[in-house]
Order: sequence, then structure tokens, then C-alpha cells
Amino acid sequence: MSRAALLAGCLLAPSAHAFLMLEDFTTGEYSTVVTGNGNASYVRAGLDRAHSAWGTRQATLSVFGNPGGVPVSWDVGGGRDQVSGSGRYGTFEVTELGWERNTEVDLSFFTDIFVDLYSNPKNRIANTWSIGFLDANGKGVNNSLPGGRLLGEDLIGIRFRRFEFTGDAGFDWTRVVYMSWIQDWDADRGSPTHGTSAIYAVPEPTTLLGVAVASLLFAKRRLATAKGATRRDP
Repeated sequence: MSRAALLAGCLLAPSAHAFLMLEDFTTGEYSTVVTGNGNASYVRAGLDRAHSAWGTRQATLSVFGNPGGVPVSWDVGGGRDQVSGSGRYGTFEVTELGWERNTEVDLSFFTDIFVDLYSNPKNRIANTWSIGFLDANGKGVNNSLPGGRLLGEDLIGIRFRRFEFTGDAGFDWTRVVYMSWIQDWDADRGSPTHGTSAIYAVPEPTTLLGVAVASLLFAKRRLATAKGATRRDP
């Protein structure tokens, strides 16, 4: 079967057997520069829910411990949420994104949440990656993974297993109203770029197929800085 036929078959399959895009950063553009230590924030509402499941994205970038006041660029859109230019030892960045409460999203059929990350051209060190959800009753769950070193042009699919989320008992996965995604980074050498390109949910029956097809989709719109990257699961 050709890749095109495989892709079409997955996209036309029933929703219980296809991946669900939660965010692909193709809508809600934003761009700014933080010089030295400081914060930047934005809110984008009315987003296309085919690309941003909850319709409203809010985000904050915090830069601290920045020797020499190195400018840090933050660019969102075109299939990326990207931070670049923090090129000295000792610079730390925390990016916190939230998607909220315009609608309820049913995640009860999905057993895995994947986040695609990339880094280029030099080393990056991620301290932690964390994703969380709130339901319509105000209950919350969270899952955090230790980070790692991303070498130049690494493309990583971070996998969060639903059964490993912890938090309030009785969390209602059929009525999820909020998602958060937090990255805690250390700068390393060079003038590196790193970012998130997609967050998506995959059901157990077709997890491997869903991830493979999603990767084909996202590969077509990667940044030039991520071309030639290979995928690995930590």
C-alpha cells in the first residue's frame, strides 16, 4: 500500500480509530523578542478547532538567568512554537501554554498523548516536560517526564501514557475543557533553536499506525531547521 493510500485510509477511518489533533500551531500566529530577563504572553481566541482542539490558546515565555542579556526570539505559527537565540550557558527558559474552556473535548478513546519536539543546530537540555488536563467538573490530572539533551536536528516524539496521569480521582476524560503544556529548558552552547510542532492524541488500537501517519503529515510542513531529523521515543 502506498503512503498516500495509508494516509487517506487513516484520515477516513472512524474517529475511535484515528489520531486527534490537539494543536499543530498553524493558526494563532505570534512573534516577539525578550531581551535579557523577562516574560512575554499572548492569547489567541477563535482558532480553527481542526488545528487547535479547544479554540483558545494562551501562552507565556519566561526567560531568566540570562548572562549578557541575549535576545530570545519567540515565534508561533506555520506549524511551530519556536524559541531561538538564547545562546549562552546559564540561560533558562520556561514556556507554558494552555488551551481552554470554549468547548469540551472527549479524550476517553485515546490512550496516548504525543508531543513532537525539535532542536537545531546545537545542544539543548530540557529539564522537564509536563502536560495536564482539567475536566468540566474542575478536576485535574498531570503527567511529567524528565527531559534530556537534544542534539542538533533531533526530532523527538514524547509519549505520555494516559494511565500514568495522576491527580483527582474520577477525572472525566469525556469532558476535557483545558490542556496545559510546559517546557523547562536550559540553554547550552551555540545559538540554538527549539520548538514544539504538534500535540495529538492516539488511540491504543492504532497507536503505531496513527503515529506513523501523523509523522507523515507533519513532515511536510517542518521548518527547514528540522529537515533531515530522525524520530526517536525517549
